[in-house]
Amino acid sequence: MRLYQHCLISGAISVLFYIITKNLPAALLSFCSGTLIDIDHFPDYFIKIKWKLNNFKLRDFFYSYRWEPQPRYYLVLHSYEWSLIITLVTFFMGYPVYALAVLLGYFLHLLLDTFSNGGHPLGYFFFFRWYKKFRIY
Repeated sequence: MRLYQHCLISGAISVLFYIITKNLPAALLSFCSGTLIDIDHFPDYFIKIKWKLNNFKLRDFFYSYRWEPQPRYYLVLHSYEWSLIITLVTFFMGYPVYALAVLLGYFLHLLLDTFSNGGHPLGYFFFFRWYKKFRIY
C-alpha cells in the first residue's frame, strides 16, 4: 500500500480513536504507528543503490517500491512478530490507552499491506522472510 493511503486510513482511524477516547496524544500515537513503520523501507532502498547517498532520489525511492520488485525484502518493522510483542506488552500493562493506540495503528498497517501488496501469505512474518533468505516473491 502506498504511503499516502496509509496516511489517509491511519488519519481516519486516529480521528475515530480520538472520538472514542478523547485522548489526543494517544490518537497521534495511533497515526504515527500506522505510518512511520514504513521507515524500514529505507535500508532496503539503500541496499539497492549500494549505499551511495549521492544516488538517493526520493522520487525513485517511492517509484521503485511501488513498481519494481526487489530481490530481497528485509523490512524489520513489517513483521507480525512485533504485533505479538506489542499485544503482550499491552496485555501485561493492563491495556493502557497509549499501548492500545500503538497496537491499533501498527497492526492495521500490517493488515493493509498484507492484503494489498500481494506476495506470499506469510511474507509479513520476519522469521519466514529470514528462512527464505528475505526472498518472498
